[in-house]
Amino acid sequence: MGYILASDSSGSWDSAANLIIDTPFEVVDTFADTDCDAVIWGYVVKDNATGLNKTTGTIDACWIASTNAVEYNVTKTLDLGDTSDLVFSVDIAADRVRLVATVASNGWNVTVKRMKIV
Repeated sequence: MGYILASDSSGSWDSAANLIIDTPFEVVDTFADTDCDAVIWGYVVKDNATGLNKTTGTIDACWIASTNAVEYNVTKTLDLGDTSDLVFSVDIAADRVRLVATVASNGWNVTVKRMKIV
């Protein structure tokens, strides 16, 4: 099902998930699509082998729970090295919003924090 970050409706950043992502994909975070109207995830990605490939950024997402319509945007720094093997997406499955990391190679370290926007 994926990692579930601690729930906080106060508008502050929730606890961090720190995962090693292997092919082809993993659910980094998931929560009920009725918990809030939008979310911002802050993240850091680095390769687990050397740590020489790294980037950081945010993912903004909003959705309509009744139709499972999702829009999201990924904003990131320029890569230190090359992190193009990892791509984020956001979807709804079984009434849960999911942050998904898809990778072309094993061993990517992903740390995320979530802020729900009610």
